[in-house]
Amino acid sequence: MTPLRWLVVFLTWWAWGALAQPDAPLRRIEVTDTNNFRLDQAAKTMALPDTLDAAEYVRLREYLAPRVRLGEEELDAIQQLADWVSRRWQHDAHGVAPLQFSAVDILQAAERGQRYSCTEYSKVLRDSLVALGFIARVVTLQSTDIEYGPPGTAHVLVEVWSNQLQKWIMVDPQWGLYPRDGTRWLDVLELYRLKKAGKLGRVAMVPVASVQRRPSEAQLRALGEEYRAFVSGYLGYLSVPLRADRERIHLLFPLDGQRWPLTFHGLPRSAQVFTTDPNDIYFEPNRVSLVLTYRAHAQPVGLLGELEIESEQDYIAKLPKFAAVPDFDISMHHNMPWFAAYELAIDDAPWSRLGGESAHWQLHEGINLLRVRAVNAAGWRGPETFIEIRYGR
Repeated sequence: MTPLRWLVVFLTWWAWGALAQPDAPLRRIEVTDTNNFRLDQAAKTMALPDTLDAAEYVRLREYLAPRVRLGEEELDAIQQLADWVSRRWQHDAHGVAPLQFSAVDILQAAERGQRYSCTEYSKVLRDSLVALGFIARVVTLQSTDIEYGPPGTAHVLVEVWSNQLQKWIMVDPQWGLYPRDGTRWLDVLELYRLKKAGKLGRVAMVPVASVQRRPSEAQLRALGEEYRAFVSGYLGYLSVPLRADRERIHLLFPLDGQRWPLTFHGLPRSAQVFTTDPNDIYFEPNRVSLVLTYRAHAQPVGLLGELEIESEQDYIAKLPKFAAVPDFDISMHHNMPWFAAYELAIDDAPWSRLGGESAHWQLHEGINLLRVRAVNAAGWRGPETFIEIRYGR
């Protein structure tokens, strides 16, 4: 047989799990569980600042610091911030902030009695979340007649990425609530799909208000009915801001809508890009991908003559003499905005912060577990990536 043929035999018998010599048992390396998959590169198209230290966000953090006290748990912090924003002013559908206004400008104007629409509620909440290290975006729900319908045929709210839930969640700061199906927090598309399936009535519209100000059960039912009727009228299209290289675009996903609008209330709508793929909108940021590289390994082809391997049976019998040894260099990759560091935990050891983007992992006999996560500049930790490997006979 040629050396190449022997290598094919090696890989085939490795997969089949042939038996080794009794006095030198083969130790196998088997991945028993993992979520270490390819990173979603669409996450890099998010319309986010390059740094949390941009002047606009530093100013906003300084404004929020003495006014808002947030819990350490992610979902608590999101609800508390949404609750605070929802109470800054009374809604006015005709209140429009100047385009150059920052979130702080809007908040300061509200202190003087100015009222604003859903657009300003969402801008302030989104920018506040981003300033504190959350991935958030303002999304627009558009009625099916958005092309030439009157003002009022669109509604603006916020979606924020939850590391804890490992999904996007919808928060409406104008109404001060979020939708939940049982215990599952929903994004806009999930809400729409339940409506399409005739199951919108089972969705709870949960106030972000603190327990002390939580509505009664009767008020909650009335709020749910009112909001379900309200939001149903806007589920024609979903528009999400993204970046294409350095250009800002509006990615439009059809819900009940059947056309591809290029106008908005009869006015020009530039930089409109279309998609029917939910993955273009609901990608997963803050993830880590791990690459395992063996530190050393034998060259099977060169060992054929040295070990007097003349048959497939010889190869399998002598495989324990040159089988792979699980001694790995781990390189790490991420799609986290404002990345600061990686954290790693091996087996039952506590988490430790790494000074770089690589680590060494040498497996012991039995079950081995490696967990890695990314941490951003605000201290929020992304979802864990793990690999569980069994090493042994």
